[in-house]
Amino acid sequence: MTNHIQQSVAFSDWKINYGYYDAWEKEKSDINWIKTIKDLPKHENIIQITDDKKNEWLTLEGFVKWEEKTPPEHKKYDIPVREVWYMIKSYIVRKEDAKKFFIWAKKQNFHGRWMPESNSFYEIFLGEYPNSLAFEDLRGNYNIWVKPGRGNYELQIPVIVTDDSYLNGFTLDCSHSGSVSVKLPCKWLVNKMNLQHKYLDGRFFDKNGNLITFVTSIFEENFPSALLIDKQVLIDFLDKNGYAVFWTLLGEKQLIGGSHYREDFVGRLEISGVYTLNRKGKIAGKNHIKFNE
Repeated sequence: MTNHIQQSVAFSDWKINYGYYDAWEKEKSDINWIKTIKDLPKHENIIQITDDKKNEWLTLEGFVKWEEKTPPEHKKYDIPVREVWYMIKSYIVRKEDAKKFFIWAKKQNFHGRWMPESNSFYEIFLGEYPNSLAFEDLRGNYNIWVKPGRGNYELQIPVIVTDDSYLNGFTLDCSHSGSVSVKLPCKWLVNKMNLQHKYLDGRFFDKNGNLITFVTSIFEENFPSALLIDKQVLIDFLDKNGYAVFWTLLGEKQLIGGSHYREDFVGRLEISGVYTLNRKGKIAGKNHIKFNE
C-alpha cells in the first residue's frame, strides 16, 4: 500500500467513541439483552462519520457489524453469541419530491431489502468505469432514475441509487482463489460532480485533487465496510442542483451461531429507519424497532 493511501484518512477517534460496541451485558438473559433498545449504537453516528482531522463524511452505502467474542474454549459459532448489525443504503430524490418521499418512507418497513439497490458489474476493468466505451457497451444508457424495487415493488417517486458495485475474481496461486468487491459512487454522481478516478483504487477526487469519495476498505481491513463522501461537498451539490438525499437503515440484534435450528431461539430485534439532512445539516429521521419471536 502506498503512503498517499495510508495517510489519506484516519478514523481512530470515531472507532473509539462511536464505532465501538461492547454492551454485551452477560448478566442479562439473552432475551432481555435482545429486547434492550437503549444500548443500540446511534444510527446518526453510523450515517455520519468524522475523521481524526474533524472532517465530516456521509455514508452512501455501508455495513457495520458488532459481534461478541466466542470464548476461547469453543470454535467460532459453535455456540450462540450476541450480534448487532446495521446496513445503510442511500438515495437521491428531486427536491420537489423530498417531502412526499419522506412522509411515505417513514411509514415503511425496509426489511426484505425491497428498495432498489446498486448495479453490479464485473466484465470490464475497474479503471474503465464509468465512461469508457467498454462500460457503455456493457451497460448502455441504463436508467439512473428508478422506481422498480426488488420483488416487483414499485416506488411512488423515482430515486437514484448512489452507488455501483464492481466485482471481480482473482487467483493467487493454484491452491487459492478469491474475489474483490469495490463500492463506487454511481455513474450519475461521478459525472454530475465531475469526479476523477485518479488512482483507480476506488477513490474519487475533484478537479483540484481533493478526496471526495472512497471506500473504507482501502485504508484498513478491520474498519466497517462503507462508501463515504465528503459531507459539505455533497450538501453544496444537492443545494445547487435541487436534490435531497435519504438513507434507509436496516438492523438486527440477535444471537448467531450454535445449531441452525436451535430449540432455544429467543427471537431478534428488528430495526428499520429512514433519515435525511435537516435544514441545519444534521441527520434526522425516524425508525421502527420491533421484537420478533
